[in-house]
Amino acid sequence: STLPKEKAEGAVFIASVLPIVANCDKRSGRNDAAIIYQNLGLGAPSTSWPAVKAAFERNYQCMGITCADVGGIYSDVIQGYAPDASPCETVVEVASPPPAPAPNTGNLGKENDDDDDDDDAVSAGAIVGIVFAALIAGALIATIVIFVGIKATRKENAVQGQKVTTTSSVQLENVQNNPV
Repeated sequence: STLPKEKAEGAVFIASVLPIVANCDKRSGRNDAAIIYQNLGLGAPSTSWPAVKAAFERNYQCMGITCADVGGIYSDVIQGYAPDASPCETVVEVASPPPAPAPNTGNLGKENDDDDDDDDAVSAGAIVGIVFAALIAGALIATIVIFVGIKATRKENAVQGQKVTTTSSVQLENVQNNPV
């Protein structure tokens, strides 16, 4: 869709799952995270639903979910699944587990300078996901603080606007003895 709200929702969603898919890409040698980003990122000129769906489905096993967990998009209008949105039957490709690390022979206790493996570094996708999560959490906290402040102000105004009167026993006696 080209609606800004839908584009923004898609961008926030992928910011949370893209690091996971990118990790699966490292294991499988595919580039599914790039396919998803190119189709759902804020600057994406268009979205290919089938390409995005297929990219996610190829990574279900690696993400620890199944086709049954995800399901499909059901349409009440057509009384069935939306076009190209039915649940998948089986995973087309299975991501293989990462290979076992090679034994370290001869360099016990020393850093291997030939190691180009950046697994210990935080990926850019993870950083983007963390930043988006922090922004969403901050917005949620701000909304709660504002709501509580508004509610307290309304309660305070209601208490100040009420006239509180008390009647003493002397006043009641005067009214009873001197009817109008």
